[in-house]
Amino acid sequence: MKKKARKSKKIFVVLLAVIILLLVILIASFMVLNHYTSKLNYQPVDNNIEEPVYTPEATKEPELSNQEKEEIYSIDEQLKKNLEAGLDREFDDKDVTNILLIGVDNDSNMEARGNADGLIILSINKETRQIVLTSLMRDIYVSVPDKYNTKLTMAYHYEGTEGLIDTVEANFGIPIDNYILVNYINVIDIVDAVGGVTLDVNQAEIYWMQEKIHNLNSLIGAGYTDNLLSVDQAGTIQMNGVQTAAYLRIRNTGNNDFGRTERARKVLLQIKNQVTGMGLKELNALANTVLPCITTDLTQGEILSLLLNSLDFMNYEFLSSRIPIDGYYYSADYYGAVIVPDYEVNREYLYQSIYEGTLKN
Repeated sequence: MKKKARKSKKIFVVLLAVIILLLVILIASFMVLNHYTSKLNYQPVDNNIEEPVYTPEATKEPELSNQEKEEIYSIDEQLKKNLEAGLDREFDDKDVTNILLIGVDNDSNMEARGNADGLIILSINKETRQIVLTSLMRDIYVSVPDKYNTKLTMAYHYEGTEGLIDTVEANFGIPIDNYILVNYINVIDIVDAVGGVTLDVNQAEIYWMQEKIHNLNSLIGAGYTDNLLSVDQAGTIQMNGVQTAAYLRIRNTGNNDFGRTERARKVLLQIKNQVTGMGLKELNALANTVLPCITTDLTQGEILSLLLNSLDFMNYEFLSSRIPIDGYYYSADYYGAVIVPDYEVNREYLYQSIYEGTLKN
């Protein structure tokens, strides 16, 4: 009887030790997660921190001919019809997470809100095991719900993060679960933290990067000629943070903004590749550098979920695309050059590529 009691006591002690060990691991994990997430700039989209700055004078209508007025009326009617379509599907798919990546360009005035010149929907589909990066062209003509029509890039400038997300959802028919925002100036620290990125760069791109590099050098206190590249270096180049930030901002070559969106996706994929090969010490240093550059509404629980799945995500198929798709848009001149997509076709393409796995390499 005593032997049985001692055995039961031993089992209890072992069980208690396991429970204590699990608690220690959980507490340590929470402390580590809290340490890192505390470095992020957490900002929910519905807390009204960012006040709208739109005024009628900010988008004062230019003088238009009758023909131009008819064209704009036709575009506005298309936008109205597109908005009426709304989120015309039931999005109860728990296997898909859409995160809006917002790259803000305000290097002419770092205190201003700036424009959302880089917009990418990062979609994680656990069912198709795909991660899709979809660039949204900055000059797409959109409707800010219940307010006015403008370029997509200006929706953020006028309305802030919440207004931008509402605009993306209303015009493209896709729900946005979270957002991550960085300023282009932060790209310098992020790229340097991963050891630079290797990219194929042509002579025209290097030529147009020079002015951007001069501008970035002045912002970070570097010498005027620092970080410059020669057109003779065209080809596969290991680029530092300043060079990469300049590369992301050029729009005078490679089909203008269409080329810029492609360059942004290339840089993201290169950063992903660099991070994949890092050890714990390097990842810790990277986190300490990158996290303070990020503003997001991701909660600790959502970040933990992404981290727990991160190793699996690295085995997903990474795909990239762009809205509008080729052949289903036209350009117009209204408040400057705007892109007018075939809204119905592009919305359907976006849905299928994200939710149905139709996009292929």
